[in-house]
Amino acid sequence: MDPKRTYHASQAVHMSDLLNLRFAKERFGTDRPRFLRVREPDGPSTAGGRRARQAITLIDLQDEAKSTIVCGFIDTVAKKAELRGFAVVKQAYEQRFGDLIDITRGEYSRMMSMLQDFMAGQGIETRLVNEPPPRSATVRPTLPRAAPAPEVSSPAWAWLLLGFVFGFIACYALFRIGALR
Repeated sequence: MDPKRTYHASQAVHMSDLLNLRFAKERFGTDRPRFLRVREPDGPSTAGGRRARQAITLIDLQDEAKSTIVCGFIDTVAKKAELRGFAVVKQAYEQRFGDLIDITRGEYSRMMSMLQDFMAGQGIETRLVNEPPPRSATVRPTLPRAAPAPEVSSPAWAWLLLGFVFGFIACYALFRIGALR
């Protein structure tokens, strides 16, 4: 165990290493072979396990940065995993890349079966998601909004501006005639 990592981060690293080692020689897909990968957590801490959730991905063997397929996640702290069925992955892939998915249902099923067996052996409860979310329910990340400015009715705002202008003019006039020296 790395002394710089928290307990939960060490658990997540251990699980990713174990899963990556187990599937190191496995390839899925025929046209574009892919390998299964779970990345380590980003830092030495997972905020008490709140950020221990790690994506399970199928990565293109020829180009790791291109067309990665997210097929689920694993949460080592909660000892749970969510695996996405072929229909869910197919819809997400085609929506994201605008192209047909390059892995067959049979190859994906073979990978899922192996992954479920591995998870069961590690004591991790898996849930299979077979229904893609409705198209209208697709959640897109949004930037946090700033707190809204307090509403000021236009007449009050106009009176405030008018008062400022007249006050400035009055002070300037008094200064020019020498009353404010």
